[in-house]
Amino acid sequence: MRSGDPSNTNKQPPVQAGTDDVAPAPAILDRDVLDTLAAEYSAGVLLLHALVELFRDEGRKQLDHLHDALHRGDHATATRAVHTLKSSSAALGARRLSEHCHHIEHALRTGTPAALDTWIDDAVHAFEAALAAMHEALAGTEPPA
Repeated sequence: MRSGDPSNTNKQPPVQAGTDDVAPAPAILDRDVLDTLAAEYSAGVLLLHALVELFRDEGRKQLDHLHDALHRGDHATATRAVHTLKSSSAALGARRLSEHCHHIEHALRTGTPAALDTWIDDAVHAFEAALAAMHEALAGTEPPA
């Protein structure tokens, strides 16, 4: 994994929904988070491979739950799904996805879904971008046996 990647340096505050001030989007992936996880555990790289695969599978499930719940008008389930995805993405350094999820969760909790469809589309794209960045960060490391 490469520390010092430019994607780590974009430490801008989140954009608040409904404001005219548009801060630059956060980095897709904060690779320092992955480096820290790998350094803290004896099987760090193997653990990261497993976590990325789990994130891929569970993240897709949470996005599906979010879409299904919204289609049914079940905002409580949608909120739970996006909160789960927000937390797991933050834990693995997927900062942009976590921010999009934060906006979706806030809109669902406050009943202000004005930009909800856009944020969900952005979250789906950020999820795929985060997965690609995670796989790139792990390229050349030992995959699990």
